[in-house]
Formats: sequence, structure tokens, C-alpha cells
Amino acid sequence: MKRFIAVFPLALLSITPLQAQPAGTGVGAHLAYVANDAGSGSDLDANLRGELFGQLRFNPHLAFELGYAHSTSTEEEGADNQGTYSIDITSDDFYGGVRLQSQAIGAWSLYGRGGLLYYRSEIDFAEEFFGLKPGGEIEEIEEGIGYYLEAGVSYAAAPELLLDLGFTYRVRQDYFEDSRRPFDLEEMGVTAGLVWLLR
Repeated sequence: MKRFIAVFPLALLSITPLQAQPAGTGVGAHLAYVANDAGSGSDLDANLRGELFGQLRFNPHLAFELGYAHSTSTEEEGADNQGTYSIDITSDDFYGGVRLQSQAIGAWSLYGRGGLLYYRSEIDFAEEFFGLKPGGEIEEIEEGIGYYLEAGVSYAAAPELLLDLGFTYRVRQDYFEDSRRPFDLEEMGVTAGLVWLLR
């Protein structure tokens, strides 16, 4: 699945002719509903991710994007024979990448996005030990890099307005990389939004 997502945006160029959008700029906003995976045994809640981005179209084939994304809290609670725990992760991303757009039929087209990101995540961890000994809370800030991929369909609601609906995949790499149990945090879900094309 990951390999398919990675090559799908490039395949758009060979499947259909590209939409003849002139060079220029644009702004956009997306809202995603995503599931979270931190590796074996994780059970993090689904959450929302909102993003704002600017776009520079070099030619009808290619646009470069810079953006900011905020992922709302994703939580996990659990218990074992020693006590209970909860973990809460909130993330902010700054990212840059490319968008490919190709014309399909009528007002409908396909798009693909992908690039690199820098993340800053706030992690709250709490433990209780069934009252046998004092529990506690730890707040940790994790920073690092990752990448994102997205593919979907666009509808031209107006000459300057595209409405997007797509599938999104995002990875923040190397949480607690110096510990015995490092992990990557993956987001996967659906996203919807708009792009306003400026001249």
C-alpha cells in the first residue's frame, strides 16, 4: 500500500493530460480525519488534522507548496498487572512539497501531493499503580522529520477554485529515538479541502 501511494502521484502524469493552469500562486486549506498507529500494540484514537498552505505554480504540470498543519490530540489508555497508563499526543507540522494536477473528464481531475515535514509533538504520559505507590505525569516535547503523501480527486467549482477529496498518509519519524522503544507515528485517513488559484 505504501509503495502504491508513493508512485501514484507520478503515474498521474502518464495517465491523463495535465490541466492547463497558468503559472501563478494559490492558497489552500484541508481538513483530515485520520487513524493513528505507533507500532505493535498501539491503540491510539482517531483525530482531526487541519492544514493551511501556499502554492507556487511553475507551469501547468507542477506546483510547489509550503504549509502548516495541526493534529488534534490522539489518546491511548491501557492497563497491565502493575497499573494503568494514558498517553496523549498533539502535533504541529511545517512542510514543503509538490502537487501534481491532471485533467480527467469535464470539471473532475486527479491530484497528488507529497513532500517532507518537520514536526513538533507534545506528549503527556501519566501512570497510576492501583494506589500501591504514587503515580505521576511526564510531559515531553519531541521534534523530528517525516514525510507525507496524498492522492485524490478535484472538482473545479469555478475557474479559480478547486475542491479536493483524497486519501492522506503522513509519518513522523523517530519518537524517543534514544530509548529502548523508539517508534514512528503514522496518520492515515481521508481529507477534504479547497485550493484558490491566484493569478
